[in-house]
Amino acid sequence: MVAVRRRRWQADAVRPSVGALLLAAVVAMGAFASVPPAGSTEPAVAQAPAAPPGDPRVLSFAWTLYPRMWAELDLRLATAAEAVAEITVDGGEVSWNLHSHASEAPTSTYTVLAQGVTARTTVRCAPDAPGLYSYLFGNDRGSTPVRIRIELRLTGDARLLAVKP
Repeated sequence: MVAVRRRRWQADAVRPSVGALLLAAVVAMGAFASVPPAGSTEPAVAQAPAAPPGDPRVLSFAWTLYPRMWAELDLRLATAAEAVAEITVDGGEVSWNLHSHASEAPTSTYTVLAQGVTARTTVRCAPDAPGLYSYLFGNDRGSTPVRIRIELRLTGDARLLAVKP
């Protein structure tokens, strides 16, 4: 924003005060204040306690899918990693598929590993090869909205990359 010389209120509106800058600096430094001193065995406040390697991490998602709407969970799974999706649908059924993406191909290219139509099911993904995998859910079965809930359990070196929409 450029202030015109005769309109002083514009210049004051865009010029931060020293107090505001000082407050912003103090708040920013507060993020670093919780880091323990070097050599301390106490974890930093921002760190979550590490889960034992075999313990699953559970993530929950819920969407209302209108007709012709879809949702997707994109994952990166390493060797021996696993993802299990518990799917529950209220108000109808959804089409679903589990697919993989080749790392050197465009994301629009994929291979369907499993698919179905359901109101309730469990879909396990425990691939032999590491890579990119996705769960895709679509409301293409009816003309009314459905409510879908997903409980995703990740074990091993499994990472959630994206949630769409």
